[in-house]
Amino acid sequence: MPTNEVLITTAALGAVNLSFDELYAAFANSKEQEAASTYFLVVEGASGPSPGYKFLVTGTGLTYDSNGITGGTITGFEFLDPNNGLLATYAGFNIDAVSLFNAVNTYRSSGGTDASALDAIFRATSGQEYDYTAVGSPGLADTLAGGPVADTLYANGPSTLVGGSGAIQGSFATDAWIVPCASAGTSEGNGTSTKCTELMSAPPRSSHSLIAEVD
Repeated sequence: MPTNEVLITTAALGAVNLSFDELYAAFANSKEQEAASTYFLVVEGASGPSPGYKFLVTGTGLTYDSNGITGGTITGFEFLDPNNGLLATYAGFNIDAVSLFNAVNTYRSSGGTDASALDAIFRATSGQEYDYTAVGSPGLADTLAGGPVADTLYANGPSTLVGGSGAIQGSFATDAWIVPCASAGTSEGNGTSTKCTELMSAPPRSSHSLIAEVD
């Protein structure tokens, strides 16, 4: 199967932790609030890393029954604050919705110890793989993460970058690097608190949230 490029952009409303561990915990502790054929909205509960924060998950052909999702494809999602302010956007996924539903349930039932099914989706090394390009917000201490395919993480603030393999570019001396990325691409600034190449350009950010379209 092809490798899809997933573009992750942040919206400068506040620093965000977009590590996979944080994402998995948020999914596992969220409850569906509304749903339709092209989206569903889940809200983090008290046990989530960001209680009251939301994920607007978008896709095609989404179907449901009383037990949860039964079909469709997930293509992206938005991370929203409790007031529906857009914090981050993920675009470019091609995820079987039932597989994600089952993977989240596996992680939840294990008490957050078994991430293998979620890793097989978001950090796949065979089948449908994802090449992440993540863009941090200017001046903010975001946490951006890549997977095992060649990724590009752009730090625009004193960020933490968790690299898989690929190019890592930051613009602050206080960027903290967690970089097991020597296997492919280039890494500029291996180590903690390392000055690296000034970011000259980055993919565009979105400041518009789809939440306005589904309210």
